[in-house]
Amino acid sequence: RSAYTFAMNKREVSKELFQIGAIKFGNFQLKSGIYSPIYCDLRVLFSYPKLLSGISELMWNCVSNLTAEFSHVCGVPYTALPIATCVSVKYCVPMLLRRKEAKSYGTKRMIEGCYDNTSRCVVLEDVVTSGSSVLETVKSLQDVGVAVKHVVVIVDREQGAEATLTKAGLVLHSIFKLSEILALLETEQLITSDTCQQVRQFLTGNQAVPPKPLLGQTEAYLARCDVATHPVAKKLFHLMHDKQTNLAVSADLVESSAILELADKVGPHICLLKLHSDIINDFSASFAQQLKLLAEKHHFLLMEDRKFADIGNTCRLQLRGGAHRIADWADMVTAHALPGPSILNSLSGVAVVLVAEMSSEGKLTTTEYAQATSQIAEQHTDVVVGVVCQQRLLSNTGQLHFTPGVRLSGVSSDGKGQQYHSPHHVIHSCGSDVIIVGRGIYEAADPVAAATEYRTEGYKAFLQRINK
Repeated sequence: RSAYTFAMNKREVSKELFQIGAIKFGNFQLKSGIYSPIYCDLRVLFSYPKLLSGISELMWNCVSNLTAEFSHVCGVPYTALPIATCVSVKYCVPMLLRRKEAKSYGTKRMIEGCYDNTSRCVVLEDVVTSGSSVLETVKSLQDVGVAVKHVVVIVDREQGAEATLTKAGLVLHSIFKLSEILALLETEQLITSDTCQQVRQFLTGNQAVPPKPLLGQTEAYLARCDVATHPVAKKLFHLMHDKQTNLAVSADLVESSAILELADKVGPHICLLKLHSDIINDFSASFAQQLKLLAEKHHFLLMEDRKFADIGNTCRLQLRGGAHRIADWADMVTAHALPGPSILNSLSGVAVVLVAEMSSEGKLTTTEYAQATSQIAEQHTDVVVGVVCQQRLLSNTGQLHFTPGVRLSGVSSDGKGQQYHSPHHVIHSCGSDVIIVGRGIYEAADPVAAATEYRTEGYKAFLQRINK
């Protein structure tokens, strides 16, 4: 073990951090542009292996009684990577590595290491101010099915990170609060009381601005209907309010008769029926017409999950021609943003839902891609009614978020790459608007009972979200 012990090392560590220049006092310009009388530069720890080892021991002590709640550690790049390595080697805990960006070759993974959908990870960081860097790493881990609950940092600057992380459902553990370091250094007469006071005033007066709650998070459907500009979005908001449902059923069946039977049974409980017309063995114009009649009878919309992704002319032909003539019966279609915003010109006449994120393991829809797709969506509200996603992305309250991969049971994966989350997690925690359920309903012994349960749970989560 290290020469440090938990009983005495916090004082000694604070002194050494000061002595090696990891804690500096003066006048430093921060990333935000403001000037701070204190600066935490913990990158220098790399050159002090004994101190680095002692700090890794302290970080472990923060969560050593919680080992049943995690299976891996992961450091926020880049300063926390050697810290995570120390903890991993010292305590035999598997480590995951998060890249700043995925490589364009090889596996193209954002998260490196061995993990599965049962993995639970502690995130390690050197310093937190607002908590934004931690949230980026947490998001990357959650995107591949790794759960995160605990975050351990060396220094909490006490400028708002704890409140931000708590709101995100995370528990922050810190070796030091910055005020604690100040008190220790003042006691050791390494800094003056005037310096302490100056820093405390700065911290109090410069709290990090927490992320703004995304609009639509706590607004009812009718209020958002008034903001929506696309008629299909307005119609969907209205029927979600009137029917008190945010359930979409994905009818991934291959026979038209089975789809019609399912639609008639679950129609009263859904706001949307999603199809893959190219998997239907006996698709016909008559089938499409019968489906439209059922949609009118039960007041739901039809989505063709075509995921258009070709050049404009090809997309136009796929939408309006061929055996499926999608534009004749679908209220909305899905499309990838990969070709750029020009793809929307070829999809006029139907509402478009852009695929920003997917629910499959190892997906290549990075955070940057999701943000770029969301930007296209918000710039083209005359065509785009929302996005397929795993979390709330849009600030326009007149657009919707559609989330697949929803299941009531404890199953987290289907073994084929699909990852599942509960209706409460998707609607309440992630702020989505519509849950998309497939096999959980059409493979159920009683599809109507299953649809009723999903409808109840999804709408209950929505009411809890807007009333919290």
